[in-house]
Order: sequence, then structure tokens, then C-alpha cells
Amino acid sequence: MSGKDPSGGWFVVQHPHYVEEAVFGTTPTDPDLLWIGAADSWDPQAEFPPIIIRELGSEDPAYLLKGQGNFSFTLSHFMQGSTWTKYAVNPQGGGAGSIDKSISIAAALRMGGAPANGGTVWYYLMKGCRPRSITISGKPGDAIKCSMELLCKEIPAPTQNDPKGNGSWEADTGVVPFIFTSGGLDPISIQDHGGSAVPVPVTDISVTINRNPEAIFVMGDNLANYIPAKQREITGSITLVWNTQDHYTDLQSYNTKDLIWKLSTSPSSTLTLTGCKFHRLDSFTVKPTEVIYEKYTFTGLTAALT
Repeated sequence: MSGKDPSGGWFVVQHPHYVEEAVFGTTPTDPDLLWIGAADSWDPQAEFPPIIIRELGSEDPAYLLKGQGNFSFTLSHFMQGSTWTKYAVNPQGGGAGSIDKSISIAAALRMGGAPANGGTVWYYLMKGCRPRSITISGKPGDAIKCSMELLCKEIPAPTQNDPKGNGSWEADTGVVPFIFTSGGLDPISIQDHGGSAVPVPVTDISVTINRNPEAIFVMGDNLANYIPAKQREITGSITLVWNTQDHYTDLQSYNTKDLIWKLSTSPSSTLTLTGCKFHRLDSFTVKPTEVIYEKYTFTGLTAALT
């Protein structure tokens, strides 16, 4: 059988890196590509849905023509800081370092094994990217995990040409990835809107922020001309040790709460969700041999990551 040996994630040469674009969909020349974080997985998606032309006199199509290009990129990584994550979390209007800016993402993967076995490095480049959604999750005994999906203008076929040119790939920052203890004791608290923070015993938390970007196509081009972010949607779930009736009271009374999650004390990083409503009790299982936990789904008004 012809072809090179199978490859795998252990042959990644460069984790995904990024650079802001001055022009949407155009990777800067000789970019200094910035470290995102310790990557757990990445997955580019590409599609050109066919335009199907049928003619009278046949049960089969007469033509399959190339339609518009739909591209996306999903990245799961362990947080070593908040600079990258702010693109997906923080509101529009922040300029550089926010969703206002489109991004190019680059990564490199070796096909066919080690160089001695004829392995070849292929460079992937995702252009004109904006976050579609992000999920940040944590639980005891585990790392803080971040999964982000981005819409892209274009993901060209990979090449053997290093996109950094005369620029650089930033090395791993060396910051220890955030884990469940990185925020110190009592890293999660809930407070009345504008009130005092009250630490809560959390055993599982997940926060998802959807940015709802829209790929806009115009006549004459099968690649998106714009991918603006639109409305922001903030949702999440939280599981707590049952030691108070306050949270169920908050659900019944539809009280407004702020949720503060200290992701890390060094480097300092805090996720603040304001105007939250606990609107669904997902679980409150009572068994003879188990501790009672209560799990809620909530929706927030605003989110800010520092």
C-alpha cells in the first residue's frame, strides 16, 4: 500500500498560535505568532455544499457546482492565562484583544512520522476567525478546561511553507495550567447583585458564552466577506453541596445574582457573570448511600474576564 505512515497528535510540531489581523481574512506578513495555551485537541472543518442543477429528462443531477465555503475551527486547551480567552468572553468595543479583531490561527503537524522516517511538516492556517462560542469548565481533581469554536473566512489547503516567514512562534509561556485549586480557597462565590460575595461549595461548574457570529456572503465571492459578532448569550450549570435552601429560593423568587469564579490567583484571572437567574433545578437526587447535591442551570446578563 502506498502512502506515508499514519500520524497522530504526538507528531504535532506547533500548537495552535494566533495573530490579530489588520485586514479581515489576511494574515499579516512575517507575523509573531502568539501562544494560546497547552492544546488538548484541535479540529478544522471545511465544507463547500454543492449547488445541484437538475434538468428535465433525467432523474439524476446534470451538474454539481461549487457553492459557498463554510469553515470553522474548534480548539480545546488548558488555560495558562486569559489573554486568548478574552476574545470569546468579553464584550464588543474593546478594540485590540477583543472580538472586535479578526484572528489568524496557525498550527503545524508532521505527516509520516519522525524526519528519519521521511516525515513531512504541514502547516495549517485558519484565516478571518471570530469566536462562535466558548465553554469554560472545572471540577475538583481536574484542570480548568476551555473549548472554543470559531467561524473562519477560509482554511486553505495545508502547505509546507511556514506562515511565520521572518516572524516567530512564541514558545510555551511556562505558566502552570490552571487547575481546580488555582483560584485559592473558595474560588467561586455568589452574591446579590451589587452585594457581598458568599463562597459556595461547588463540585462542578460550566459556563458557555455564545457570540452568534454570522458569515455574510456577497455576490461574486464564495468566501465570507464579513463575520461580525452579534448578540451575546451567557448560560451555565453549577453543582453544589446541598447545605442551604437559598439557591432553590433564588430559583422560586427569580432573584438576581452575580457569580464570581477566581480561575487563578497567579497570574490573576477572574470570570464575573452579572445579573444571573437560576431558572432550572436539573438534579436533586436523594439516595440512602449518597451525599445530596443540587445542580442548577442559569442564564446571565453580562460576562467579563480579567
